[in-house]
Amino acid sequence: MTLFLVIVGVTGSRLAVYHPAEPVTRSDPRLTLHESRTQVTPTSSGIPWLRFVVFPEYRKVKARKVRHATPRLRARYEAYCAGEISFAEFDASVQGWINHVRHADSWGLRRYMLTPFRLNSTNLQRAKGGRV
Repeated sequence: MTLFLVIVGVTGSRLAVYHPAEPVTRSDPRLTLHESRTQVTPTSSGIPWLRFVVFPEYRKVKARKVRHATPRLRARYEAYCAGEISFAEFDASVQGWINHVRHADSWGLRRYMLTPFRLNSTNLQRAKGGRV
């Protein structure tokens, strides 16, 4: 289990007071900060949390999640254009990714990632098995 302790509003000179391995609370002395595992960083550099990096005013999607999704969505789009999967399957992949990244401030990322997947009449005819 990972426990995050976020100390907000403390100056850099006072962070050293909280850094050594001391009980976090008096009610549960088993909770301690271990020096080898503790990272004291400013909140302006972001805190990794689940699949996002959380900043004081906004959230970003982790870069490795974007790098993982890009080839996967591209492969799904190519499979759709080749007629290997239906539009519903391709749309489910895109909607799943959108629902994941909507929890972050990601309008620009969504626009950037989804621009190559614009559907036009050529793509739709190819998927329906018609002539191009």
